[in-house]
Amino acid sequence: MARKVKIPLSTKFALTFVPLILLVMLMTIYAVHRTVTMQFTERYQNDLQMAVKEIERELINRQEAIELQLRQLVLRIQEDYEFRLQASVLNNLNHPYIVDYAPMYMATMGLQALEIIDEYGVVLSLGQYRSAFGGNAAGLVRNIVESDTGITFVRFDHPDGYILCLSAMETFRVGNRTYYVVGGIEVNELFLRGLQAHARNIVLLRTPDHFLSSDPGRVEPAVLTEFDLTEEASDPPEALQEEYSFSHLMASVAGRDTTANGGIYLLHSRKEHLQLLQTLNEKIAAITIVGIIFVIILAFWQAGNIARPLRRLANKASDISLDSLDDIFVVKSNDEVGILNDALKTMVQRLRKSRLDLAIAEQKAAFAEIARKVNHDIKNGFIPIRNVMQHWSEVADSNPEELVSIFKERRETVNESIHYLQDLAQNYARSSSKMEIKPVNVHELIDTVVRNYRDLPGKRIRIESNYAVEALFVQAENHKLRRAIENVVCNAVDACGNEGNVMITTEKSDDSIVILIEDTGDGIPPEIRDQLFHTHVTTKTDGTGIGLLSAQSIIKEYNGTISLEERKEGGT
Repeated sequence: MARKVKIPLSTKFALTFVPLILLVMLMTIYAVHRTVTMQFTERYQNDLQMAVKEIERELINRQEAIELQLRQLVLRIQEDYEFRLQASVLNNLNHPYIVDYAPMYMATMGLQALEIIDEYGVVLSLGQYRSAFGGNAAGLVRNIVESDTGITFVRFDHPDGYILCLSAMETFRVGNRTYYVVGGIEVNELFLRGLQAHARNIVLLRTPDHFLSSDPGRVEPAVLTEFDLTEEASDPPEALQEEYSFSHLMASVAGRDTTANGGIYLLHSRKEHLQLLQTLNEKIAAITIVGIIFVIILAFWQAGNIARPLRRLANKASDISLDSLDDIFVVKSNDEVGILNDALKTMVQRLRKSRLDLAIAEQKAAFAEIARKVNHDIKNGFIPIRNVMQHWSEVADSNPEELVSIFKERRETVNESIHYLQDLAQNYARSSSKMEIKPVNVHELIDTVVRNYRDLPGKRIRIESNYAVEALFVQAENHKLRRAIENVVCNAVDACGNEGNVMITTEKSDDSIVILIEDTGDGIPPEIRDQLFHTHVTTKTDGTGIGLLSAQSIIKEYNGTISLEERKEGGT
């Protein structure tokens, strides 16, 4: 009885391996995605830090340029006879020559602020606010000296209040007095724009009472006030976090009275970084989808390749019976399935030989009982085989990784069952059920018989056929005529021992069909030659003596004759 399969073995294989393969694949993709994302992010952070360092380097370079200009001015002052005369000799610090000194040189130096201060902190000359000379700038000098950030901004007096400049200070002596020169470049929108490494970035200046942007149109002024002025500031305001990353440089803001913290802030655009991550995610998603589809298809295809030969072997093994031994196992494989195929093929070959031996030994009186018993015992012989195959199938369904070990463990059971069937076949005679008379193709019938004797284990018997040109038909019961020819061919093959030749020739003679079967065996002893067609007369040690008698009975039933003679070359 055929077993109904609700879920095919190939599907179970696929459902077993697909999740495992997908898990490994997805973990690999996740690791790759995480690694690439971290690399992109790290590169982006490096770009941000490089941009900040570039701003710092640019500010230092500009500050050093201001220092160089101030040193050149100091040298000019020290060599200026009129300045030394009014400042040191006449002590006339309010002389117009001194008051106008800073305004005269500030524009030519490219500075927006320039002050000359004496050792008591009195402002002698202001380039940006001429009329404010005479004020006290002692606190400004002290605050500049005490600044330790490296980058210093100074608030200079101006008619509009004050201007904020990137500044430097130089000290010089004229006579026995010390003087200070403080100058700077105004920090404005144009100044900050010159610090941008990329047009998408924004540079901000923040002081306690002042803020400035390189691109005012892109950042609301209210947002700038949210920047902290401490070194712990690490994140931009929430309004900017989605579009920008943030880094900053601390600076000192020196005034006439106090020193305050200030900073240059860089808002680095995340647009390119986000686009890279989006492109990466899209590609990873596409690769994942294609990979999943490929894995599923590959798993089902490979599972089908594994299960298909097992299914074919199982189906053929289920169809095997004494009346149907013509099925050939042709699964080509170098693994355990191939071993199973060869074992089943050998089993069928042995059963074919056993069936013929049983047919020779049959007796008409005991046919029904023997047939029932043989059928029962043969089925019993196949029960272990089917049980083993069922076991293999169940292991393949539930725990496929153990299939190989279970196969090796149960393989001996199959071999033992095959040997049992072979021994069983040698102990029973065989007879066929009643069949109707119809035209039988003699050549096809002979081919069927001959196929059972090809590639017999342990023998090298060569069977050749030499048929008449035209097809030959006879009115007969197919199974009976086959049994008659099979008995004679079996005797011929047995007569050859382990090696020999058998030739089968057919020809049409008038209204008769002649079938000539020749062998190269040892021949028949003369003392029993005339008795071979009698009951229990045989030349074989394990023969029953009814094979040729049965063949003669069948041939006579169809108005034919059967005879034997010795060949001159040897054999019968």
